[in-house]
Amino acid sequence: MRRTSCQWAPRACQFKRHYSNTPDTGSFPTEKVELKEIAILGGGITGLASAYYATKFFPQAKITIFEKSNRFGGWVRSSSHSVKGGTVVFEHGPRSLRPSRQSLQLISDLKLRDRLLVTSKTSPAARNRYVYLDNRLINVQQGIFGMIQEPVLRQTLLEVWQTFFQYSQASGKDETIGQFLGRRGLKNTANNLVSAMIHGIYAGDINELSADSVFPTLRNHEYKYGSPWNFVKQQVLARLSGSDQLDSSSDPVEAANWKRLLKLLNEKENDVRHLPAMSASVYTLKGGLETLINALEGYLVSHPNVKLVTGATAQSIQEIPQESFSSSKNTHEKACNNYVVRLLVHRHEEELSEGQPTTLMDSEYGGIISTIPSTSLAELCPPIKDLFKSTSAATVCVVNLFYDEPALLPVQGFGYLIPRSTPKRLNPEGALGVVFDSDATPDLDTAPGTKLTVMLGGPHWKNLSKELLPSNSDAIEMAKGVLAAHLGITQNPILAQANLHVDCIPQYTVGHSGRMLRARRAMLNNGHWSRVKVAGSWYNGVAVNDCILSAMITTSVLPYNHLFGSEGLGIGSF
Repeated sequence: MRRTSCQWAPRACQFKRHYSNTPDTGSFPTEKVELKEIAILGGGITGLASAYYATKFFPQAKITIFEKSNRFGGWVRSSSHSVKGGTVVFEHGPRSLRPSRQSLQLISDLKLRDRLLVTSKTSPAARNRYVYLDNRLINVQQGIFGMIQEPVLRQTLLEVWQTFFQYSQASGKDETIGQFLGRRGLKNTANNLVSAMIHGIYAGDINELSADSVFPTLRNHEYKYGSPWNFVKQQVLARLSGSDQLDSSSDPVEAANWKRLLKLLNEKENDVRHLPAMSASVYTLKGGLETLINALEGYLVSHPNVKLVTGATAQSIQEIPQESFSSSKNTHEKACNNYVVRLLVHRHEEELSEGQPTTLMDSEYGGIISTIPSTSLAELCPPIKDLFKSTSAATVCVVNLFYDEPALLPVQGFGYLIPRSTPKRLNPEGALGVVFDSDATPDLDTAPGTKLTVMLGGPHWKNLSKELLPSNSDAIEMAKGVLAAHLGITQNPILAQANLHVDCIPQYTVGHSGRMLRARRAMLNNGHWSRVKVAGSWYNGVAVNDCILSAMITTSVLPYNHLFGSEGLGIGSF
């Protein structure tokens, strides 16, 4: 290998969210071409995973990863700190993963099984998750009888009961989450509970995010059944009659796709189903989630066909007319690629070694996987420029704090989220939520104490210019203010760090799935552009698990003339 310098809320989005509509055809689409050169734009978790799978699917291909910054891993970053009594690990981005077969398969393949740290489903963190309502913490996992005792939740429970029998036919048009739930009589539920969950997953606003893209299963069930009662009734009747036509969501499709991908990988599936992490509430890795990044990078560094380039930004993607093959070197090899695209990459001068000149790298590839923001890709691909140019992303500041005093928290649990219904006077800092890291991943640190993470920003900072965003020192003070007001913690932490992540979580606003479909068609109608495919959080889910799955599927269909994978792979129907 050559290397060139150059959530805590329940997952609303799982495999079936994006890939459930794929018919089990038994094989991927036709029009396969042989790939000799592959480029991957972006070196975050999606880009690294894409390169890993590319070495498995196309062992003879030469693979180049282009990363804009001077490090790989994107938003996944962990840091270890020595304090009295041991070490403390801060997660500056994602901090834990939910059980997911594709992610655990990757972890197992990278020989990281012995580094898994599991939080069981019987732990306080799994049993207690809170929202900040009515100026106090309310456990939303205490069960229906416990929730009835909470005055602020009684109206929510009444709404849920009433809408269970309410029939409402979906119009077929996309709408915001707030509009969807409000139309079904769940306004309080949306403002008090769902908005908190969306703050935790997307750092987004329920009055802007797409119901089709975030809650496709709910939308599909409404369209098919009209009401939750009709859905349950038909499922029960089908089971009583012995029918095998139960609505099992995407399980058969998921299994078929998984086996098909493993066959293409040409390796036997490791038995990850029996790993403790598969039955966990959440899990992480010793040293933090960046351990996975380091393992992927180490694998790729040692691979002879992989080249990693940092300090590099794609400048343009150009189509190469087939008639020009005859004047190129390796004519037969290029002809085998059917369509070839030229990628121009600029290596930033500030990232190069002293005395090394700035260069423009110009190469031809049979396939390109883009994991960079869709707004950046739009500047490189004329067919989709107008579709992606206005895509937005949330800015979040992650503040990590460690106190040398154990048991500072008034309650045990995973943490709490703050809904949009919270008055500004009770949340002047614009906090999204707080993770009780000492409870959520207790085995990650060796030093005794209390570790917390405060998340700030998201929709609260939507209209702020970059100049008005808080400095790291200001963010730490804001986080301390949140903890003092909500949890009564007034002590000073012995260790505190703030990291501002600008435009870190893509926002799937109304019409997102439609834009993806139009983009797919636009690329397919331009033969050369069908060689460019996308993966990652800007398209197919914002969680780490989503990114790894997206990388695997997109890479597997790279030789085929499909932008987002095979027919049906992707959000909705693209």
